[in-house]
Amino acid sequence: MAAAPLGLPAGWREPTEAEVRQATEAAAAYYSFVEGHQDAKYAVVADFDGDGRADRAAVLLNDRKAQFALFVRLAKDGRYRKLSGGVDVVALWDWDVDLVEPGAYPSACGRGLGDDRAPCMPTIRNRWPGIAWGQNETSLAMFFWDGRRFLEEFLLD
Repeated sequence: MAAAPLGLPAGWREPTEAEVRQATEAAAAYYSFVEGHQDAKYAVVADFDGDGRADRAAVLLNDRKAQFALFVRLAKDGRYRKLSGGVDVVALWDWDVDLVEPGAYPSACGRGLGDDRAPCMPTIRNRWPGIAWGQNETSLAMFFWDGRRFLEEFLLD
């Protein structure tokens, strides 16, 4: 197994190959009725902030809290930023991270889904690759760089 990236947030670690394999096998077994089910991803690399350098989004585990969360490490400073709240580690098999190509995407609230009282960005326009973070067949959020920080909007709710 490759060495873990330096500078991980205190108390957080990357999942081991065995944990990823176990989660992927559990997802494949659960979704065996879904034709073309793909293996879950727990890290993606792209230039998320448009500075020309490769950044990394990754699922990290916290053993003390028995949770996992999505983090992004921007190349410009090497610092990890927590994007999502913690999820119980037993659900790791049902979550994954992927890339969203630059473009315009209708949000869940823009299609009339979700809480009517919540702020809504009807269409997401991302200039750089975004980060898709979701629970299979349930919800899908997209994190994208607005030039200053990461914003979150749901594509599926």
